[in-house]
Amino acid sequence: MNRSTISLVAGLVATSLVACGDGDGTLTGPPTGTIEVTISTTGSTLDPDGYTIALDGLDRRVVGLNDTTTFSEVAAGSHSVELLDATSNCRTATGNSTAVVVTAGATAVVALDVSCAFALRDQIAFESTRAGSDIFVMGSDGSNPTNLTGDVTGFARSPSISPDGTKIAFHFERDLFVMDADGTNRTLVVANSRVGRADWSPDGAWLVFAGGSLPPDIFVVRPDGSDLAQITHDSLPVLQPDWAPDGVRIVYTRSIIPDNNVEVYLMNADGSDQRNLTNNPTFDFGAAWSPDGTRIAFDSVRDGDGEVFVMNADGSDQVNLTDNAFGDGGPTWSPDGTRIAFLSTRDGNGEIYVMNADGSGQTNISNNPASDSSPSWGP
Repeated sequence: MNRSTISLVAGLVATSLVACGDGDGTLTGPPTGTIEVTISTTGSTLDPDGYTIALDGLDRRVVGLNDTTTFSEVAAGSHSVELLDATSNCRTATGNSTAVVVTAGATAVVALDVSCAFALRDQIAFESTRAGSDIFVMGSDGSNPTNLTGDVTGFARSPSISPDGTKIAFHFERDLFVMDADGTNRTLVVANSRVGRADWSPDGAWLVFAGGSLPPDIFVVRPDGSDLAQITHDSLPVLQPDWAPDGVRIVYTRSIIPDNNVEVYLMNADGSDQRNLTNNPTFDFGAAWSPDGTRIAFDSVRDGDGEVFVMNADGSDQVNLTDNAFGDGGPTWSPDGTRIAFLSTRDGNGEIYVMNADGSGQTNISNNPASDSSPSWGP
């Protein structure tokens, strides 16, 4: 390389260094600013663990319910601030992701106002005749039983708690309703829906239920009553649908009239690919998915009385969990999948029992002389 070439290269380097500096040859980085995020939480059933705030999905900070965190040296330009790890009953009015523009040398302020709706946490809703026919809720240990529908006269039955714990679907007389988890704001969803408990889709956006003209078929509907759609067109009665945690499958009960039998069936959420899971000459019905989607609890009378069985999601390995001489049925899983609540008549009346998922530790938690039944375990 000759002297003139070396001089040219040196000049280009020097020019580049000045261009990247402050004009005096001092190197500087890209222009930056600051983002200050303030969290304000109101409502009830507050998130016990606080939240996580993420900047552009990468820089994450744990914050309290009413807290402030600051992101420093943020490159000037557009960014996103996201609220993460909030319980499903806690939301911001504008959604959990907020766009923010950072100006060099300035602080951009983001205010996140979080509102938490009342929600049931580790509670069991159930039907009881202790004050007529009403929907009650109680702790999973049987504590603090509370009547949610005692202000109305009629048959309230078959409760189903929404995935976020803020709503309960139930039947009043022959109609399907949804109410807030404290029993207020009751809204008619479907009139004359006829039979059985409705179940929620995992995202809480839909209800599935059996109804329509006889014999009943299975329908889906939004909780506000919109977008009603029939997903089975069966010549035989189909009942008791239960939505899988993956959102793409539904188990249900199907009558086999020529064989005078009832079986647990599985289908896709659009009604396709229907197949028999239990394949037993006696009645099997009332299926309920485990929270991880690997197992299904169901009722069976194959030993001469009602029992709670469990099987794998493909119908294999069917095991009797209750195994006694009384009527047991109507299983519902705890949120962590370690326990099952169910109806039992072993005390001479309907009571809500809880047992471990292997059938051990069967315990009466309702302990009331009235008839208690149809448990639904909330999140």
